[in-house]
Amino acid sequence: MAKVYATPGVYIEEKSAFPNSAVPVATAVPAFIGYTEKAVLNKKDITHVPTRISSLGEYLLYFGGGPKPLYEVKEEDSDKVYSLKVVGPRFLLFQCIKTFFANGGSDCYIVSVGNYESKIKKNDFNDETTENGETKLWGLKALLKEPEPTMVVIPEAVSLEEADCHTLQQDILKHCGEAMRSRIGILDVFEGYQKRTPDDTDVVDRFREGMGMNNLQWGAAYYPWIHTTITSAEEVNFTNIKPDQNDTLIAILAKEVGEAEKEEILDKVRANSIRDVIKRVKQYNPITPTDKAAAEAAKKAADDAKKAVDDAKIEFDKATDADKAAKKEAWEKAKKDYTPEMKLAGDIAGSELAQFELKAKKDALVAAKDNPATTADALKTAEEEYVKAENAATIDSQDIKTQHQTLLAVSPMYKSIMSSLRE
Repeated sequence: MAKVYATPGVYIEEKSAFPNSAVPVATAVPAFIGYTEKAVLNKKDITHVPTRISSLGEYLLYFGGGPKPLYEVKEEDSDKVYSLKVVGPRFLLFQCIKTFFANGGSDCYIVSVGNYESKIKKNDFNDETTENGETKLWGLKALLKEPEPTMVVIPEAVSLEEADCHTLQQDILKHCGEAMRSRIGILDVFEGYQKRTPDDTDVVDRFREGMGMNNLQWGAAYYPWIHTTITSAEEVNFTNIKPDQNDTLIAILAKEVGEAEKEEILDKVRANSIRDVIKRVKQYNPITPTDKAAAEAAKKAADDAKKAVDDAKIEFDKATDADKAAKKEAWEKAKKDYTPEMKLAGDIAGSELAQFELKAKKDALVAAKDNPATTADALKTAEEEYVKAENAATIDSQDIKTQHQTLLAVSPMYKSIMSSLRE
């Protein structure tokens, strides 16, 4: 319909060339509470300080990487069957953050309640302390001053005992429904990896009973737990097996080789070479040493045998034509005496002796710090000696990677175990 103008004249009508824009507004901003490798921003400790991030890169910068889970491996009675069991605290926050950003997540808050050396405790997630008249809020309570988050997630609640898990989840609902009334809690069912049962042990029924009757509209629970492949194959290797389980892992893999040799899938030479590869697991992930004298004896025997080979080679190279045959025989005997088993024992002993040295230097550093009479120069020397011992005891990650890739290539059982670690 044409416009009717009140007075004659020239009129200019401007029309917009673009449609009205829609400004995105964050409507779901989760706050994750849990344990992190570190909590440092601008050289300041930000433990229990809600911190807004927008990417996984920011998380890694402020809070570090993920924990290294350790497993116990056990061979079952039936043929070619093994079991894996997680040992130590189950820190879950990092994997949840990776999943969040991998699935399109953007802004969120992180509240670190401790590092991976901590024990998982219910009070870390919802408590307060008073020091020098100043009150510090922990976990959930730290979020009381942040109006933006609309969801609260505590992945490690399920790592607590069942009663403590349910109590903490009730605290989440109370925080959302009574203290804030502007956010909801995202809850996991305790032992939600288990199937439902028709009796009193049913995980969902236990969860419902544990939640009680209050503030239920302020939360959402998910069952069953989700299986993901967020952990890549490069993130797990034989060092994820608990060090004192090395012998068990080696025995399982060696048994596989023995069966393959018996079935003539492998010849003896190939089987023995694979056994040598398998035995080296102990070198790269040595158990805490207990017998220094035995380690020193093994290292000396290997060093002496290697020196005998080197010396015999020198004598062979210098020998006249008349003595060549005899010197070559001596050289070959020395090489035969320096067996692969002796070399491996010497390498393992070297790793163990490095651990002994590291412990001694650490004890010396602690003593120096605790002694008021220690001078600045003496303390600096103790610190340098400790760092030097630490570097000597640290196994090159590239060596571990090479050993891992070799085991994947030669042992289907090892490949199966590594795949299970990612589940």
